[in-house]
Amino acid sequence: MEEEEIDWESREEAFKYLEEFGLKYTDGLLDILRLVNPKWLKDPEFIMKAVQIEGVALEFASEELRKNPEIVKAAVQNNGYALEFASQELCSNPEIVKAAVNNAGQALEFASDELRNDNEIVLNAVHENGNALQFASEKLCNNPAIVSDAVWSKPEALEFASDELRNDPKIVKIAVEYDGHALQYASDELRNNSEIVSLAVRQNGHALQYASDELRNNPEIVSLAVRQNGLALEYASDELRNNPEIVSLAISQRGRLSEYAPEPLKYASDELRNNPEIVLLAVGQNGKALAYASEELRNNPQIVLEAMKQNVDALLYAKELCSNSEFIKKAIEIDGLALVYASKELRNNPDFIAMAKEKRTKQATKIEHTASEIAEGIKPKQSDIDEAYAEITAEEEKDAHEQEGQEQE
Repeated sequence: MEEEEIDWESREEAFKYLEEFGLKYTDGLLDILRLVNPKWLKDPEFIMKAVQIEGVALEFASEELRKNPEIVKAAVQNNGYALEFASQELCSNPEIVKAAVNNAGQALEFASDELRNDNEIVLNAVHENGNALQFASEKLCNNPAIVSDAVWSKPEALEFASDELRNDPKIVKIAVEYDGHALQYASDELRNNSEIVSLAVRQNGHALQYASDELRNNPEIVSLAVRQNGLALEYASDELRNNPEIVSLAISQRGRLSEYAPEPLKYASDELRNNPEIVLLAVGQNGKALAYASEELRNNPQIVLEAMKQNVDALLYAKELCSNSEFIKKAIEIDGLALVYASKELRNNPDFIAMAKEKRTKQATKIEHTASEIAEGIKPKQSDIDEAYAEITAEEEKDAHEQEGQEQE
């Protein structure tokens, strides 16, 4: 069904509509302009009113009005991106283009080739938004002053600098000091420069992934990275992921990470994931780090009990021990909810049910369930626990396959 054309009896009525509706719903204004009687799109006063409310309304103006300097200037002052709809002639007008890039730097994209090679206009553009550098001429992408201003505004603008300037230590330092990830756009030479890389990983440990292989095997650089973010351990060399001091440092930063972030222990070598001291440190930070311990240590009573002290859910990763009555008894003495993770047989043990209820009561937790409900009600379904084990196993197998693939490469 065709939408009905919009029209007004007078300019005053049209202006009132634009003011009342357009100022509240700028997106709706554009929809209106698609439906208005074409005569209004040729009306200078109507279009001027429209672009003063939303600059990109210029798109709907007649070809003649898109050549009108006053209307186009008003449009780009409201929204620089309206330059896209200006006539070719006005996209070569320094005053119009300057007004556009002062409002939205990346409007430089719609300027003429001549003005994208104009120092003043490009400098204004990158000052407003460093990423406007991508639309500057090749010559100006090799201009130190312009590129410096661009990376001050947006460090990632380093991507659009010339090869020569991406190898300029002064410019790259500006970028990585504000955003370590900008290191990825530096030259190979500077990604092997210890001073530059140190600055980057101090700002964001994950920047280590962009460093040279040599520096990812540098203990000092990697220590800086994992101190900033323990998960940067993922990008360290195999040798350093097997270094107890580096791995311990990474794990000790766990408290600074989100509750839902991965565990630094995940990126340690197999050897260290089988190291009791390392694993105890990890589970002390977050009991669920037990998921990344070796199978041997996931069934080590001392380590698992330490893990569950921090988070009782750690018992999800100790399936064998959860069928051991002696272990479950010790676990319940720490937290009555340990019964939830016991094998079905132990969950139905009257003595353990009584212990769990007593322990939870002592922990000032109200339990209104009967003994049988403790065994069958507050626990998760066995299928849920089995599903959790399946997910862990699948993740471990995936990690193993990835590691095998990397070794083959």
